[in-house]
Amino acid sequence: MSTKLRAIRCGKGDCPFGVGVGSDYNRSVSTANLFVGLSNTVHILATVVWIGWSLLLVMVIAPQVTVAYASSASGWLASTVRRLPSLAYLALATLGVTGMYQLVANSNYVDLLVFANTWSRLIFIKHLAVLGNVGLMAYLGGILVPEVRFQLRAADLGRGDAGRLRVLEQRFRWLAWLNLALGAVVLLMTGLATALPSPPR
Repeated sequence: MSTKLRAIRCGKGDCPFGVGVGSDYNRSVSTANLFVGLSNTVHILATVVWIGWSLLLVMVIAPQVTVAYASSASGWLASTVRRLPSLAYLALATLGVTGMYQLVANSNYVDLLVFANTWSRLIFIKHLAVLGNVGLMAYLGGILVPEVRFQLRAADLGRGDAGRLRVLEQRFRWLAWLNLALGAVVLLMTGLATALPSPPR
């Protein structure tokens, strides 16, 4: 068959090698690919925000917890600990939503909690690490940071427990590093899963 005739037949949806380029199928595939591409872009942006926040916790906030969360704190550091956690939570939620969309759109995906291939096992480990990130952020923001603030206010009034505050500082640093390590696991699992070949259709 000549190239010209093949192009005409494919344009009419009668392609001998499969569905034609002018068919509704190809249009739906193109739309699906567009959504996957947009989802991937948003996912990457959210990852940058999340990893950036995790690095900030370790490198900037953890070394000076008592300064960052003091009631008298001011300047860029105080502004950072007030505003950026909300952005980090939003990034984590965005990662969850876009990640689930990419999960079901991937040709390696079989079903929920079905580990039929290496890709699904890597993604499962990744999701465990993400759940660890969620748990750590919930603990840091809901329990640890409020207690640090309480101890700092008590210290301002002369009723603080210096020993307890040191324990909280050490715990904050340890959890900040653990959070970053889990983020690294997420990136590693994502990279390994992405490198795997897609199964034949």
